[in-house]
Amino acid sequence: MSKRWLSMSVIALMMGLGFGAGTSAQAADQAAVTTAPTGISLARSSAAIAPAPETMSHARIVTTPDGSAIALTSGPSQFGAAWSTAPAALDLRRNQTLGVWVNLGARHQAGSDGLALVLQNNRRGAAAMPAMGSRVVGETLGVLATDTNQNQTSAQKLSQTAIQRSWALGVVPTSASATAQPGAANAFATLTGTDQHLTTLYPALASTYRRLRAGGLLSGWLTPARNAYALVPKTLNSVNDLADGRWHHLTLTWNAQAGTMTTTYDDRNPATAAPQPGVSRTVPLDRQAIDPSHTGHVRWGLTATTNRQDTTTLVVVDQTPAAAQTSAVTRVTDLTQHRAVTTGSSVNAGDRVSLTLRLANRNPQATWAAIAGQLHLPADLRLTRGQWVAANGQTSALSSRDLHQAALPVALKRGLTPHQTPVKLHLTGRIAAVPTTQKVAATTSRLTSNLGVTRVTTPDFTVAAKHALTLAVTSGQRVQLPSRQGTMVTGRVRDRSGASHPAVVLQTTLNGLTRPAVTVAAYGDVQSSSSSGSVAYRPQPVTTDRDDG
Repeated sequence: MSKRWLSMSVIALMMGLGFGAGTSAQAADQAAVTTAPTGISLARSSAAIAPAPETMSHARIVTTPDGSAIALTSGPSQFGAAWSTAPAALDLRRNQTLGVWVNLGARHQAGSDGLALVLQNNRRGAAAMPAMGSRVVGETLGVLATDTNQNQTSAQKLSQTAIQRSWALGVVPTSASATAQPGAANAFATLTGTDQHLTTLYPALASTYRRLRAGGLLSGWLTPARNAYALVPKTLNSVNDLADGRWHHLTLTWNAQAGTMTTTYDDRNPATAAPQPGVSRTVPLDRQAIDPSHTGHVRWGLTATTNRQDTTTLVVVDQTPAAAQTSAVTRVTDLTQHRAVTTGSSVNAGDRVSLTLRLANRNPQATWAAIAGQLHLPADLRLTRGQWVAANGQTSALSSRDLHQAALPVALKRGLTPHQTPVKLHLTGRIAAVPTTQKVAATTSRLTSNLGVTRVTTPDFTVAAKHALTLAVTSGQRVQLPSRQGTMVTGRVRDRSGASHPAVVLQTTLNGLTRPAVTVAAYGDVQSSSSSGSVAYRPQPVTTDRDDG
């Protein structure tokens, strides 16, 4: 890839957060780590995002019960950043999605200055940050301009201290001082009211900042006027408190054709990660402002700053833009009936069934690696054989131990390079015997990787009990009738399998003509009348149709 794309635009998602200092903060941090959702693999060899190399950054990787998280800050007066690698950049020419979990502590509106989810097109690449000098300026959130010069009279010059070529979506904190103080960098929140707000803005544009002028002594004759700046957001709407101690999910969805970004927060359940409606807003994005060199890419990442409070800011990435061109799908096939098993299908107990997991990477740049997880199998499927089929056609059989687990371990030793032939996991087995027709629930499995958390499912279907039906005629084996007289033929149906079934229907024929269907009584007896004609009745192969409704 050309190095030009390293000059990138920034999408910053800024959030107010709060922690107290000392022991309470540490306890809250540990609780957040313990409850962290599943995210992408952050192994250095294949990571899509890594802590920034900038010496001022305090970002680090922490271990969670289900993987890894990024702690952007872990103390007072800190700046932290983590940026995507070049192959994992967001492609502005394609529809893309970025998903992250954030935990902003439990101090509500008091505490640190904020967090930013960032896409950037700055010339410094992974070392991008505002011009803060040697002192962390909290209200920048690691992306906005630095308002520390009380003599700054130009919003244009102020905007040049922000990460350039940027667009930001954020929740602005309300912990700023009620009175703007020139040069104190405490006025960015003064236009957002008293609640947290979701806002969009362009940090590197002069129009994003509004000058708040304080007159000098004697109307400026004795001392010059001093200046402070507040933000001028492009959109503004209230949101719930995101610093309530819980994990919150945030999603950015880029529509390349429309040139719009849809932002959604709280769109996943923090306990189960299941999708939920959330709150969304769609805004236009000025591509010229964020990608003036027309590279077609933007680097994404996360930044945060803290004030004097001892604050830990945690993030878990669960979907990178590069994940849009990877796929993990399952296919279930009834080999006995020669048809696909889809939602609502019916299979018979004892049928041979296959299940195939197909992993494909169509991304032109990123390698899909560190793919691991557990494949949850449908109930009543008993595996007899399984093998991996690599891109080069080589096969690797699964062990007997693996085949007998309800959740099959999945771990690829090698990553899938761009446009590589898909890798497949082939499983075959039989549907177990069941005493009566029953429903098999759908399954959902999660596979983690360096690019995202992928969810794969198997359909729900019905298993019909296997029957061994016999028919015995209990009336005379030979019947001779005078012309135009009828008779009654009786019999008994038995199921040697012992399986239960609500009803069995017997279909008979007479002189080659199909007779009305007869329902077998619950205790197995059946009778069928005949009329008109002379016939010798002999037991013939009988077709039975089960009616399980």
